[in-house]
Amino acid sequence: GGILLGIGAGKLLAESYGFGGWLMQGLLLAAGIAAPLLSAHALVSGRALPAFQELLARRIALREPAVYLTGTTLFAGIPIRVDRRALVPRSPIAELIESGFEPWLGGREVQRALDMCTGSGCIAIATAHYHPHWQVDAADLSEDALSLARENIERLEATNVRLVHSDL
Repeated sequence: GGILLGIGAGKLLAESYGFGGWLMQGLLLAAGIAAPLLSAHALVSGRALPAFQELLARRIALREPAVYLTGTTLFAGIPIRVDRRALVPRSPIAELIESGFEPWLGGREVQRALDMCTGSGCIAIATAHYHPHWQVDAADLSEDALSLARENIERLEATNVRLVHSDL
């Protein structure tokens, strides 16, 4: 058995960007299942059910962003570790990265990119992933944020990303 997350009968709607959706997505990512953003409904069953219920209770009690509870989110289709050392990655830049920054680049050749205030490193990592021939510098003032970015860069083997500690 399991529970269906949806409207009605006291059940929770798990919209793609709603906290139920983020909890489910994070739970799947934490379990090593790279899932696309959830559809409007999701099924929670088996051994995932207690973990989901615990995360939901913690979300309500602590009022923390769901991705801080799961420790993982997707950014431009890439699983990024997140925690209190950096802001939650929520940026329309992901769509620009995936589209090759068009039409803004207008077909111009790019060799280097700079991600200022990199936080978790999600923008720099996604840019490096989708544009492997680019060298991407990821700068931040916060040593804590750079530590989180470093963890993501190493885990995802983003060898064309360089961290820079800087007060821009």
